Amino acid sequence: MKEKITEILNDETIETTEDRVEKLAKELALLVIPKDKYNKLSERVEKLESEKKEAQEKLDELEKKNMTDEELKTKELAEIEKTKKELSFEKNKLKAKDLFKSANVDEKQIESLLDKVVSEDETKTLELTNSFIEILNVKVDETKKKIETDLLTGTHKPDIKSNGNEPKEITLEDFKNMSYGDKKKLFAEDTEKYNELIKQV
Repeated sequence: MKEKITEILNDETIETTEDRVEKLAKELALLVIPKDKYNKLSERVEKLESEKKEAQEKLDELEKKNMTDEELKTKELAEIEKTKKELSFEKNKLKAKDLFKSANVDEKQIESLLDKVVSEDETKTLELTNSFIEILNVKVDETKKKIETDLLTGTHKPDIKSNGNEPKEITLEDFKNMSYGDKKKLFAEDTEKYNELIKQV
């Protein structure tokens, strides 16, 4: 299609733009299904699907007629059991979702977690959900403690005075590791030393 359009656009025998547009329209018309033909095909597909559904219903009906009472009961029991399992799964999914929400788990994470914890067995679902929540809470607590520890121990606190009034010598390495607040304090207490170190950085 693209080649044909390029060919028409580059054809020097076509003199006017109107002729070029007309030729493009004719070529495109060959590639596009006319609307009435599309509608007919669409109607035919819908009719075939409807006929298939009707045929399946008739087949199911014939199967039921040929079944004994015991086979019918077995089939109905199987359908009831299937529906029961589906409903149980959905109920457990809702309970697990509520537990995750009450534990302040992010909505996006909940969906991925539900696939891992939900089953038809309510007890198992709730146990798995609570286990996941406990693990998440432990990880959150560990992360909080680690951040607090890092903040408390990781912040460099220079000892500007080593004993009494005698100032400690601050090295260039000490200066580089100082926080902004410590550098500001050094500038206020010893501007000359601050200027000396800042030139070396």
